[in-house]
Amino acid sequence: MSGGFEKGKGVPMFKKIKLLFSVLPMVYKVSIRNIQRKKFESEVFILEKLIGRHDVCLDIGGAYGRYSYPMARLAREGRILTFEPGQYSFYILSLVKLIFRMKNVEIIKKALGKENKKSFLISPIKRKEKIGHSLSYLSDKVVPSAKCEPVEVTTIDDVVREHSIDSLNFIKCDTEGAEMLVLWGGVQTIKKFRPVILAEVDAKHLNRFGNSVQEVKDFFKGLSYDFFCLIDGRLSKMADIKEDSNYFFIPQEKNLDF
Repeated sequence: MSGGFEKGKGVPMFKKIKLLFSVLPMVYKVSIRNIQRKKFESEVFILEKLIGRHDVCLDIGGAYGRYSYPMARLAREGRILTFEPGQYSFYILSLVKLIFRMKNVEIIKKALGKENKKSFLISPIKRKEKIGHSLSYLSDKVVPSAKCEPVEVTTIDDVVREHSIDSLNFIKCDTEGAEMLVLWGGVQTIKKFRPVILAEVDAKHLNRFGNSVQEVKDFFKGLSYDFFCLIDGRLSKMADIKEDSNYFFIPQEKNLDF
């Protein structure tokens, strides 16, 4: 399922209205952040060196659009496919898209993984009974004391075929530990198009899915990608992946000016 707020299939009208009012405060905060260009992750500000006007990008783990928004501005004549399976975040992102006229962004209400299947999106319950939507992760089983939302999982390779994508320049992947599953589900696409990939590498989160930092390293080394981290506002090539951080994985054949 893709599209905007009005396409929340299967949700009764009264629940849509209730959800609309519940998301409005966050929509306001996100909109102010976008206008002021504040509270962005530092990696956002290096995207202008990596994303071109006509590029095709995937934003995997779209959340509230903190990457989709700058991607849309940079690839203004390109195409952004944003994946956000959670109902709450999906509606926020849909309204942000509407407010900022992000016509080059398509929001897909699915998760990405290694295979097509049904799963659950687990959102932890934080203090004062608040739901941690930004901390949501996938699970094959219901987790007690958390919000558990059934979601559909697809793969990058299938998305590329189904949406007739004939080029792919940039992937951002932040899935609270499922990054390796997402990448394996797109390995043919990555081999074919050689996109730059920004991914969160967190040992604790990776372990949730039985993966490790070493597996991330081996995956990209096997595809002849180099590792970069943002240090003092510049992308610096790293000899190894040692710490929990956001890493840029860049094909060795790309000659980019940082």
